[in-house]
Amino acid sequence: MKKFYLIFLLILIFSVPAFPRGKLFQKLEGKIVNSTRITDLETYESKLIRKPKQDGTDWIGFLSPDGKRMVFRYGLEDKSKEQDNELRIIDSGGKNEKILIKTKFLLHFRWSPDSKFIIVDTADVPEIRIINPDNGDVWKIEIPRDKIDSYGTLHWSKDGKRIIFLGWTAGKNGVPGVFQIDLDGKNLKQLALFPEPSSGAISPDEKWVAFVPGDDDIYLMDIEGKSYRRLWKTKKFEHALFWSPDSKWIGAQMRTRDTMHLSEFVVRNIETGARKQLPIYELSFQLQWWAPQTETPPDCETIVREMLGPPSGKIEIIPVESSAESSSANGSTGSP
Repeated sequence: MKKFYLIFLLILIFSVPAFPRGKLFQKLEGKIVNSTRITDLETYESKLIRKPKQDGTDWIGFLSPDGKRMVFRYGLEDKSKEQDNELRIIDSGGKNEKILIKTKFLLHFRWSPDSKFIIVDTADVPEIRIINPDNGDVWKIEIPRDKIDSYGTLHWSKDGKRIIFLGWTAGKNGVPGVFQIDLDGKNLKQLALFPEPSSGAISPDEKWVAFVPGDDDIYLMDIEGKSYRRLWKTKKFEHALFWSPDSKWIGAQMRTRDTMHLSEFVVRNIETGARKQLPIYELSFQLQWWAPQTETPPDCETIVREMLGPPSGKIEIIPVESSAESSSANGSTGSP
């Protein structure tokens, strides 16, 4: 009898058009970038763009929108050095590694939509810098310090003309929120305020902000801050939020407080509530969910020169003597 009911259920699922099996069995597409390792979500195969070196550690990495290069933060093990953080760039094939910036401070960085520039923020420089990684040209975006005290997560807008960022308003009673500013430093606008200090991530379609306040649950807020709701309630510590390229899934690294070294990476669909675990088993400070571009990006080179004029300075690009060759390894073959 049990066998009969099982067969009947399978026939019902796969024969009734109205049954929402697409939502239940939805596959994840694209790649997960964890530091300098890239994992395919369909095959679970992973590729290490550069082999780890003994003098330092690859931390956060972001694959360019065109998939040709990666920018990543490299932390030197010798903390006695004056500058122990480096912003590096490397071809996705593991060649042509170069040092763009050396600093003692934490780096925030992202690619431009057309893969031509990198926006960078370090605490020792008061402006957000736009860097051309090919020739070292630098432009600066002036942030009004009488209005914004500090800022972190950066997002170059889809139209190529604005930077959206998380930050704090100035003053002793400053509050955290979401802001945007034109590339030329004009039209600073407060988009939304968080109900309490939070870490967060801006969706690629620029409609949502996911954030984690003090209760360690994940909340979803519209970009204008008109409303927010709890998306995910767990008993774990969630951080390192990241979005799917289509802005339909939000992911996080999840750990219990008594086992901070053990992590799982889970994503949840903001529309259906579907939950999936990713085949990632390494500690991370930030993941990127990457997929090929489906639309032609804006010409940021033209936009930058029209809005900011000629570059205001130049950085020295230092080639790394021998870029490590990429290596491949098969990941888990089980279901996420």
